[in-house]
Amino acid sequence: MVRIKKKSVNEQLLDVVADYRRAGGEWPTDTRTLAEWAINHRRWSPEPEAQTKRLARILARAMREQMMEDPQGRRVRLKHAYPEIRVSPDGTEIQLKLWGDISEFTDDQMHGAAQLQRNQILGQCVQLKTDLDSFNDNYAEQGNIQMSFDFTEDILEREQPPTYRGGIGDCD
Repeated sequence: MVRIKKKSVNEQLLDVVADYRRAGGEWPTDTRTLAEWAINHRRWSPEPEAQTKRLARILARAMREQMMEDPQGRRVRLKHAYPEIRVSPDGTEIQLKLWGDISEFTDDQMHGAAQLQRNQILGQCVQLKTDLDSFNDNYAEQGNIQMSFDFTEDILEREQPPTYRGGIGDCD
């Protein structure tokens, strides 16, 4: 029996990008242009599961962007996701990302949320370093692009209050 491997959703979407380019679409382009082309050329239509995933991503973004002012006057994110393992009815463990309000979290939930965000940032930094190393080794025309991944000074700078930079006579 011959088994045909079904393409993943990512592989299918990358096929859409390749088809767009073969059709002479402007490149580089933005994702909205790609999406409009795919829909107009009937290369993509959302299935119920895809719609659910899309809405889940949109909800997560909205919750991630909801801010509040804490008692010290800092602007902080109100909602955070943290990992939790649950057991399904058949006994298998399922790892979920649960969302909640920072003001209602236990210490363990906030620690889990912080670790989750830190691991996401680390993954992005590792990928950026890999991308830069590859660019420097294979495509750079004028030397190597260097990047520091120590954010200590950046954090300290951003924590500073805004300063008044005006001179005498700038106030009415």
